[in-house]
Amino acid sequence: MVTRRAVLTGTAAASIAAIASARGVAAAEPNTQAGFGFDLGFGNLQDGAVGAFLKYRSAFGVFLKFEGSGAEVFYKEAPSGGVEVFLKSFLKGWTPVTSFFLKELGSLEGAVAAFHKIVPDGAEFFIKGENGIGVFTTFESGEEGVQIDVEETTHD
Repeated sequence: MVTRRAVLTGTAAASIAAIASARGVAAAEPNTQAGFGFDLGFGNLQDGAVGAFLKYRSAFGVFLKFEGSGAEVFYKEAPSGGVEVFLKSFLKGWTPVTSFFLKELGSLEGAVAAFHKIVPDGAEFFIKGENGIGVFTTFESGEEGVQIDVEETTHD
């Protein structure tokens, strides 16, 4: 197995590269002979989507890019307590950032997260807190941009 670490950029790419290196995967050589490679950016995401998330010590950051639109959500522990969620979306420009506090999930310590699904017109992202509280974030991409919905669930 060969990875394209040389052409990936950003913190998520560095994390992927570090995991691959730790598992003994060799870095791929750039595909310069053919005149192209994975260094072309997202290109045309017609009928496609790209998603990434980062885990910080007390935060999660999620980024999604759809054809013609995008979204970013950031979950962060507030110094005064609780978890604050920051949202913005993109359609011909970024919307202003909005934020609110989660009601049930009081901390991201010990929390785990993953994409549940990514499809050309939407995605689902899930955070499970150490206390069993779940946070489902749903992204729906359409002609008017990306709609973001955040819901908490309990194990009761």
